[in-house]
Amino acid sequence: MTFRLQTNSNDERESKKHLKKKKKKKKKKKKKKKKKKKKKKKKKKKKKKKNRDQYSNEFALS
Repeated sequence: MTFRLQTNSNDERESKKHLKKKKKKKKKKKKKKKKKKKKKKKKKKKKKKKNRDQYSNEFALS
């Protein structure tokens, strides 16, 4: 069994809090990135659809 000195328990708690906050921030950033990626994908899909529609219209006209 190991004994730990209880002198800096408060500091430890503070640092743990800080770490938790950091983790939360990282998670938020990840979420934001995911959202951005989704938006980009949606835009690409829209563009593809637009191009496809345009192509089919030209094809129908000729």
